[in-house]
Amino acid sequence: MKKVCVVISILAVMLVSGLSGSAWAEILPGEMGISVMGGGYGFDDENDLLDLGKTFTLGLGYNFTRNIGTELLFSYVHSDADVCCSDDDVYMYQGQLDLLYHFMPEGSFVPYLVAGVGGMMYDDDNIEPNEIDDTFQVNGGLGVKYFITPNFALRFDGRYYHGFEDSSNEYALRAGLEFQLGSTPEKREAEPCTDADNDGVCDDVDKCPDTVANVRVDSEGCQIKSEPYAVMEKSGETAQPVAVSDVPPPPPAPEMMEVVIYFDFDHTQVKSLFHKQLEKLADHMKAHPELNAAIEGHTDSLGAADYNMELSRKRAESVKQFMVENYGIEASRFEARPMGETQPAEPNNTAEGRRLNRRAITITIME
Repeated sequence: MKKVCVVISILAVMLVSGLSGSAWAEILPGEMGISVMGGGYGFDDENDLLDLGKTFTLGLGYNFTRNIGTELLFSYVHSDADVCCSDDDVYMYQGQLDLLYHFMPEGSFVPYLVAGVGGMMYDDDNIEPNEIDDTFQVNGGLGVKYFITPNFALRFDGRYYHGFEDSSNEYALRAGLEFQLGSTPEKREAEPCTDADNDGVCDDVDKCPDTVANVRVDSEGCQIKSEPYAVMEKSGETAQPVAVSDVPPPPPAPEMMEVVIYFDFDHTQVKSLFHKQLEKLADHMKAHPELNAAIEGHTDSLGAADYNMELSRKRAESVKQFMVENYGIEASRFEARPMGETQPAEPNNTAEGRRLNRRAITITIME
């Protein structure tokens, strides 16, 4: 029982200390991971035959969803057996299939709960028959993964094992590394969704599905109220303007256009979801060669401020390069403006707010 308390105490300290960490990665469905860990393996207090052992573990995991994953672990355990007047080496082999539940999967610090089934096999000629038997085991525990990069994490794991053959109670505390396989920008890019009004908000969450083209919208797909409203109604296939007495006419404004696109965490790739909007911007600039465009790059607040400023510059440059290479707009007509995390569109204290802050804004301006 003392060993259980030690394991829980150490993991609790790691959980608390990691809550202040800044995020670099996230758990994503469909990704596989390889874990390499080492640590200590303790035996039942009533088992005076085996001493505290050393364990080496190799794991192969798969994420079904952001929260739920599975893992196959193989462990080698070495201990000493107190036989007669000397200590003899005892070698054990452990296999288990576990189910993991990840908390806060969108960040770098990912606590998890785990439970599974498996077994332990003993391999030693120095132990008398029936002193220690191979056994079927169930296990449970908790741990944390701390991502240093999107593909690489530190890992800490504590387990309790119950053996049915001899009603044994055993414990393991491990630390090691985890490598995420296939974590590329292309794979992390969100699957394309239906966006009928091309405002950058998917139809399944768009509360204003008939937004007029070329206006800035909020996270629910509705035109931002601080801007002059374009009031439209549907007539067949074409949106037609209607007169609304309580809506003032928009003031005269120079010919301009604004496009907002969003990025995956720690990435700069322009997603296919926003290609249509950028194509409209290109057509607009080709039709009005007197117009130039400013491209603002933004980030959420996770990570160091200097890193986020450089990331926002790369996002703005990525949009500029996309416009030049795909639509032939002269590079001299664009100005990249890195903003870092200094101008959030939404509060950064939620995952949704951080998603909306990972953006680039292109604005055409008169010159």
